[in-house]
Amino acid sequence: MWGIRKILAFLVLFMSIGSVSFGVAMAQDDSVFRVIEPVAYRAAAMLATPSERAGHVVDLLWLPLVGSDPDAQPVPTGLAESWEVAADNMSVVFTLRQDAKFSDGSPITAADAAWSINYQIMSGHPDIYGQHDFFPARREYATIVGAQEVFDGGIPADEFGAADVAGISVMDDYTLRIEFTQPTLFMLNNLQFARIAKAESVLASAGKTYAEDAYWTTEPGAVFSGPFMLESFTSGSGMTLVPNPNWFGGASSISRVESIFVQDLSSGIAAFENGEAEVVDFSMTPIDVANLASSEYLLSSLVSYPSLSVVQLFVTPFRPMDDVHVRRAISMAIDRQALTNVLGGGDGQTTYQVISGHFAPANVNCADPFASVVGMPYDPAAAQAELALSPYAADMATMPLNMQLGMFGMPLSQDLIIAQVAQAMLQQNLGITVNIQSSPIADFNAPPYATHLWPNEQGDHFIDQMAFMNNLASLNSADPLPDEAQMGMVTMPRVPELLDLMAQAAAATDITSRCEILAQAQQAWVDQVYTIDLFTFDSSMLVAPYVEGEVINNFGGSLSFRETLERLSYNR
Repeated sequence: MWGIRKILAFLVLFMSIGSVSFGVAMAQDDSVFRVIEPVAYRAAAMLATPSERAGHVVDLLWLPLVGSDPDAQPVPTGLAESWEVAADNMSVVFTLRQDAKFSDGSPITAADAAWSINYQIMSGHPDIYGQHDFFPARREYATIVGAQEVFDGGIPADEFGAADVAGISVMDDYTLRIEFTQPTLFMLNNLQFARIAKAESVLASAGKTYAEDAYWTTEPGAVFSGPFMLESFTSGSGMTLVPNPNWFGGASSISRVESIFVQDLSSGIAAFENGEAEVVDFSMTPIDVANLASSEYLLSSLVSYPSLSVVQLFVTPFRPMDDVHVRRAISMAIDRQALTNVLGGGDGQTTYQVISGHFAPANVNCADPFASVVGMPYDPAAAQAELALSPYAADMATMPLNMQLGMFGMPLSQDLIIAQVAQAMLQQNLGITVNIQSSPIADFNAPPYATHLWPNEQGDHFIDQMAFMNNLASLNSADPLPDEAQMGMVTMPRVPELLDLMAQAAAATDITSRCEILAQAQQAWVDQVYTIDLFTFDSSMLVAPYVEGEVINNFGGSLSFRETLERLSYNR
């Protein structure tokens, strides 16, 4: 069970790059729902990765294989109307509803579901992974028979195609079987993120090259499976979604959803105050919230919710970070409590919470075993002694480290403070020079310079702590390390002990033993500095006070966006 019953937030989409200006406020039509969203990291390509965006505004476009209730428990509100899990947790058979149709009127069958999951598995191929987004396929589908071969690059990459893994089989038009390599205790929860796409709509783009944020989803006639479909998309400006006339759930009370893209949060807030939207769909940090104090309207619109995310410094194996002594020294040279005090505006703040490992306290799954994990201490003297053990010790003063900002649309206001504080601490405590980089990087698999650290927010939206940890553990670098010219930024240091413990946890057949092993893996994670985990914090969004009803961030597809909108009412 999550530890959070209902998360009060709005349904976010994703982020891309561009800008927008605002003029006259839009006409006020009570059947239109308007959302202000960040343009950074909002490529149309992301519309094609429904598994990453489950439960947000993009949930309008895609029918999930498995739905869930507000507590993230699997329920038959998606394509699957029932399922049978094998007694050994090694397979599951889905019986699919027969009244679901794509937006072009064609039926959605088990073959479409199988192709869609295979398409999402292909997104985890090393030649594709990270080109457009930080695809979650490796986290969600790693235990499906045959998926790991794709993630290891064992088959040719096909950006617009699908893998053909042995563990996914079509039994008839409305029956789908999925087999796993090991007992999979929470696969139904992970499959809540599987969205159904139509193969022909994707394959039609094979061989095409897309610039900027165009993609197959923005092609004329692109087909969708959800309660809404894309009517228009304007690069850097916004998009409009309208109801799918073939949606099995019936007509929506909302005639359209208009997404308005803005360059930054301040632009979004200004537009919101001008009455141009019902929601500002930014996940606001406490720093952002503090800047709202002068406006009664903004304060009355503020909706806060507990975060299940871990804010960290992502560590790559670019030299000298491939050496564990360097990583341990850097970790011990960063005063996490002082950092959170700076972010929170002084001593005694509680909005930011220091954590001891790669674990969000709000996720109660495995909480008791994880309570025994001992975090890396802040100890400059020990950090200096640790650095002296490294073969790079004599050269560290002349080996500047690069810290990249803005990866995957992270909040620059918060990340810049993190970077500047860490930069000062590493210079003072270890004599290490850190260059803060903020220019966008087009391809994370081919960075223009070595990036050693970058602020990252690891979203812990999963009941399955194994899946959460595996999202990064699966990024273990090869042994031996590849030539740095071929190394991508989404690569982690190699920690064999961690990999061994993760394999043991995966083989566990009950949740108690799995959690105990995962706690050991967490300790190895901390001790060998797989990531430098810093803190967690509460997030906030802006929802107009005239909107009545509960606005739910439905991470696992707990309520379809259509159902959520039907529960809302507003009178401008």
